[in-house]
Amino acid sequence: MNVKYLMLLLSLYCSLVYSQKIIERPDLGINNYPGDIVKVEVLAQSTLVYFKLKGKPGETLPEHQNAYIVDVATQIELKVIKAEGIRLGAKNTMPSTGVLSYTLQFPKLKPETKWIDFISGKTKKSWFIYAAFLGEKDKAVPKAVKTWLDKEVSTPTKAPLKDYTTDAFFNKNKGRLVGYIKGYSSRLGFKTGIIYAKNKVTREQYPIVVPVAENGRFEIDVPLSHPSSFSLKFGKIKRCSVYLEPEQTLAVIVGAKNYYLGALAETAKELSAFRLIRMSGRNFKKHITTLKPKIFKKRQLAIYKRNEAKIEAYLKAHNIKPNSKSAILLRHKNEMANASNLIDFEKRRSRALEKDSTNLVLKTTADASYYDFLQNIDFNAKSLLVLEDFSKFINRLEFSNPLIVSPKRDIIRSKTTFETYLEEEGITITAADKAHQASRSSKKIVSTKEYYAHFDKFSAIYKKAHVDYVAKYVTPLREDGAGNFLLEKWRLRDSVLVNTFHKAKGLVYDVTKIRALDYDLKQINNAENAKTYWEALSAQIKHPFLKEEGARFVAKMYPNIPQMSKTGIDGKARHTAKIEPTVHDLPEGKGKSIFEKIIAPHKGKIVFVDFWATWCGPCVFGIKNMEETRKKYANQNDFDFVFITGESSPEKKYNAFIADQDLKNTTRLSEDEFNYLRQLFEFNGIPRYILVDKNGNVVNTNFSMYRFNEQLDTILETYK
Repeated sequence: MNVKYLMLLLSLYCSLVYSQKIIERPDLGINNYPGDIVKVEVLAQSTLVYFKLKGKPGETLPEHQNAYIVDVATQIELKVIKAEGIRLGAKNTMPSTGVLSYTLQFPKLKPETKWIDFISGKTKKSWFIYAAFLGEKDKAVPKAVKTWLDKEVSTPTKAPLKDYTTDAFFNKNKGRLVGYIKGYSSRLGFKTGIIYAKNKVTREQYPIVVPVAENGRFEIDVPLSHPSSFSLKFGKIKRCSVYLEPEQTLAVIVGAKNYYLGALAETAKELSAFRLIRMSGRNFKKHITTLKPKIFKKRQLAIYKRNEAKIEAYLKAHNIKPNSKSAILLRHKNEMANASNLIDFEKRRSRALEKDSTNLVLKTTADASYYDFLQNIDFNAKSLLVLEDFSKFINRLEFSNPLIVSPKRDIIRSKTTFETYLEEEGITITAADKAHQASRSSKKIVSTKEYYAHFDKFSAIYKKAHVDYVAKYVTPLREDGAGNFLLEKWRLRDSVLVNTFHKAKGLVYDVTKIRALDYDLKQINNAENAKTYWEALSAQIKHPFLKEEGARFVAKMYPNIPQMSKTGIDGKARHTAKIEPTVHDLPEGKGKSIFEKIIAPHKGKIVFVDFWATWCGPCVFGIKNMEETRKKYANQNDFDFVFITGESSPEKKYNAFIADQDLKNTTRLSEDEFNYLRQLFEFNGIPRYILVDKNGNVVNTNFSMYRFNEQLDTILETYK
């Protein structure tokens, strides 16, 4: 018999005996694994899983001693037997190449097994890969699901935008997002996803909960003002990048690699597949105190140039037209990332100098030429608003060092002094109050916290008299003059735009004026004056969409102008927008049910609700800052503090923190439940504070807790 023929038979026999099933590059479901499974081999006595890992050289890997795979159908766990390429029960690090290939051996899987999960260990730092499909790749998505997705994306009759210069760019009709999570089941630990949506023009936030059906399907209508890219987050998995236009439907199949369907699929895919080269956070922080502005700028611009070249190479390699929507957006992404870093660098140097006034590097300031990178950005390009990165860029721009200018504001002093007011009202203050008042002149108060600590030592009679005096004589002066002061602020900033940034007014700059409305109108705090201010400000804004958004926002803050009810210092009747407490009617749904259940035990008391997390620095600082206040009011019966967090606060850290701070009335919700509360109260970021009256009505959905001591007496009087 021919030797070659014998060898072929022997090879075939061995493959039948020792390798019952080989799957090259199996289709993977959702995961947090920074690499790939390149092959799964089901042998007669065991199962081999081949991994290819990418990471930073020297990076420590999670331990694999307790790694296991799970047959999804039977939920049988198979523990690792041995490994090649890494050591079990020992510390492993990434090699200098940044790439590591290794193999784990497990007990034999059944030949009919189609789905497996991989978990690298039993700790919270462990990696996981859910729903690795051991069948034919085109069958990883059930036929019925694929049919549904195809039908959904074929429904829109209107074509997507050809480009971003059209007048149809701004469109407040909703877009539709549908999708499927490969290998989904309750084992993944979540039943919802969330879109951290926001209005980039007005700063309004409106998180959208995305319910996931038991079969892994999801569908949601998304409020839009224009084409937008954003992230969809499910549980602990990596964020899914989405691109959506008004009146369009995008389908996404969520897994290790996301697949898109529909007329927007190409743009969504092209945007999600590209990653900018970025300066590491560690280097950025180090450079703040060690590099002068010109040197840092040179390094940052080198990264910008590398990204320019990378983008052009990417476009060419994937046959993407240079003037396509995705090409335009990728260039914008690079422009805004570059500008954000450069502006942020100079801003943070100013803060660092306040802490270290001896640092000679920090004393070197940037001149006007530092900001010439803004010439790369077209301030009239509507397409800038499409990207998620725009929110960071516009925030950096509006708070950049040159633009933070304000007119000199004379200290507003009423002709009627506090002492005169006390005489008018026949109020006598104690000797202790007088002595404490006198001590103010010899003490330098440098923070709001110190001011409230000082004020809190006055008697109740003194504090009430002072609050009433400010309301009668000082506040009207501030409100009546605030509009002119704010208009002068914008005149100065307009000048900075032209003379320092050398930019003409445009859409992007006008957006900063709309984004400032929330803060500005609160300074005015008066409906009639707010209306007058907006009329003057809107005359400076060209684009009709921005005007419409500004007018809508003003109307939202002041839904109507109530009857005359206040008398100003000039004796004339004045309008006010805050006659009666506002009750927020919560929409029916899961969020309302969850919230009402939490606050139900506190009915009959005013409730200050704090949404927080252990990993949130401002949250933790705020809670610690209020520790003495909580102790002071521990035995009163008028109000309670209630604290709400989600599973993103690790249970061990959560328990330790609430014990350390002696927090009462704390609740740790599932992330699904916390998502519904985010949606209910429309907040993406935390901390967020909610005020509830004694009847359980929400009366303030964005309470300023830092003014707690100042506002407490008024709140207790208002909601008694």
